[in-house]
Amino acid sequence: MSLPNILSKKILRVINTRYKERFQKIKVKAFGSDISDEIFLSAISPLKSFSDCHDEFKSTSDFLRSFKERETPKFYLSEKEETISVIKKYFSDSIEKTVHSADKVLHHIFNILGSGDMYLGEKIDWHRDFKAGIRWNSKKYYKNIPLSKGDGSDIKVPWELSRFHHLTPLGKAYWFTSEERYAKEFIDEINDWIDNNPVYFGVNWACTMDVAIRITNWIVGYYFFKDSENISDEFLLKFLKSILAHGKFIRDNLEWSEELTSNHYLSNITGLVYLGILFPEFKEASEWREFGVRELMSEMDKQVYEDGVDFESSISYHRLALEFFLYPAILCKLNNIDLSEQFWEKLKRMFEFVRYYLKPNGLAPQIGDNDNGRLHIFKERDVLDHSYLHTMQSLLFNSPIDRFDEEVLWINPSAFNLQPSASKIKSKSFKEAGIYIMRDGNAYMIISCGPNGQKGNGGHCHNDKLGFELNIHGEDMIIDTGTFVYTSAPDWRNRFRSTMYHNTVMIDGKEQNRFKISRPIHWIGAPPYLLKGGWRGLFTLKDDSKARCLKWETTPEYDLFIGEHYGYKRLKGPVIHRREIYFDKREKRWQIKDRLEGEGEHLIECFYHFPPSVNVKQVSNLEFLISGNKVCINLRLNPNFNSELQTLNSELRSGWVSPSYGIKVPSFFAVYSLTARLPVELKFDICLKIHQ
Repeated sequence: MSLPNILSKKILRVINTRYKERFQKIKVKAFGSDISDEIFLSAISPLKSFSDCHDEFKSTSDFLRSFKERETPKFYLSEKEETISVIKKYFSDSIEKTVHSADKVLHHIFNILGSGDMYLGEKIDWHRDFKAGIRWNSKKYYKNIPLSKGDGSDIKVPWELSRFHHLTPLGKAYWFTSEERYAKEFIDEINDWIDNNPVYFGVNWACTMDVAIRITNWIVGYYFFKDSENISDEFLLKFLKSILAHGKFIRDNLEWSEELTSNHYLSNITGLVYLGILFPEFKEASEWREFGVRELMSEMDKQVYEDGVDFESSISYHRLALEFFLYPAILCKLNNIDLSEQFWEKLKRMFEFVRYYLKPNGLAPQIGDNDNGRLHIFKERDVLDHSYLHTMQSLLFNSPIDRFDEEVLWINPSAFNLQPSASKIKSKSFKEAGIYIMRDGNAYMIISCGPNGQKGNGGHCHNDKLGFELNIHGEDMIIDTGTFVYTSAPDWRNRFRSTMYHNTVMIDGKEQNRFKISRPIHWIGAPPYLLKGGWRGLFTLKDDSKARCLKWETTPEYDLFIGEHYGYKRLKGPVIHRREIYFDKREKRWQIKDRLEGEGEHLIECFYHFPPSVNVKQVSNLEFLISGNKVCINLRLNPNFNSELQTLNSELRSGWVSPSYGIKVPSFFAVYSLTARLPVELKFDICLKIHQ
């Protein structure tokens, strides 16, 4: 197709989209968005298995009787007694913790995105960032919602609350105790949310991703409470009408574009698969299911590299994408819906990546963004604890595991019969994603040398090229600083994704990849956070670095990585940063060689960030001593480098680390800086000094 035809097609699509939006806005403002009994009945049809099968239901009572009697489709959370028995036998300590968490929900005490425990009042305001005390207009049409107000508020707070992850501890406590107060809270919250969030209005319809995650968690909540004596026909009908409304909304507001689909679109597909499989009475369900399943397989092909790594250039978003693929795949398997062999093979490789990237302490490194995003949370744990995915992998693929986790038992309690077997994890490269992992026993380093996320758009990647994390005997010694926040504080957002906030080299105070603050996003269907507000560049980067690995070797005695990036070739005096990391496995020593190729004189700064848990002491201008609870390392610059030694300056600076979205804690980082004429080569040694 010619360029003029492509442009004409896009223009027509934009005009058509804008027309539909304006018509819909006028319609819902004039007539509302409630679903009447008549409209609901016209949107459903009896299942063939229903004994009194007709072409249409005659009343909502007929439908509700059919709905409650049906035995299919199948959903996990179906083996209540067996699940409770196994949990009590093997994870009894979690019961008290679950009840405690559920009681907090009963009292409307929430800890969301770094808020700490906060009481939200007798009546929850679903439109409020309760951290900042700022509210969004609940009567504003969803397309006109300002996603950033420039007042320090964070739209992710009301979104996260309305994802309803807290229904899971409520449901678990209900199963453990049979106390109806938990079911009543579920009913009261759903009723209140529906009453105060009419479709198409308010902050909680502004992002389809959150609509999809919410509805999947409502479904989980329903299956916990569906046998409660407090689930009346009146509530059930209201609930199912909202389920239908959510499905229609998702299908009509897909976060899709020809240029790029991301985790947002994947979440939309997940929601449609849930709804299409679990509510076949809806006349639109078969289309949702078929479309969702087809797109689920298609997005696995688009968004996941052949090495099994998600294309967002973020470890935490890899986990989120994995959950978006995992849970609908389980639903498909339970209901005999086929997914392609290629889908299952890639899903298995996604799990394998998790197995390798987890540090010896069981936590994930923070390469790229971390916004705490999840689909379901069946057990409260550190946001960086991805270890439960081992057991989920074994559930699907019957693969060897070295531990069991509670999460899998809520999906299939009989999975506990699987036999674990430990296996040694060795060094491994994930070349397409540009992730290189050096391992030997309890020594671990992960290196970032990949493309910018989302096909070069930037998305959720950081300026961390040739940066790394180091963990020894379960202790973090050198770390990535994390994310902190997104739109509520643009300066902090850019600081945490900057070159300076990563363990790499910065030239002349410039970023490896330039921030694209002012560039507009043109495609239709892009995630709302990319489209609205002057801060849209917070999720984009210029594709400058083009990082690549030149050499990767792994042997029983050593690992060797050599990579380079070209982000500084744009400077007046072009510079190429090449980094070589040699890991001596016998001596537990890492040698880092930074070579700056180019012309002219430049300011060179090398950064090393430390977690708050260690003590850092500057021994000399060349050396730092980093002491943890069990281990101690020396970070030392070899004085034999080809520049004037007196030009070198090193210092320990105060900085910040974000272990979880919305949280930042003070820490320290070392800076080696010099102004020198290129080429320059700097050699650093990291040596393990003490092991108790």
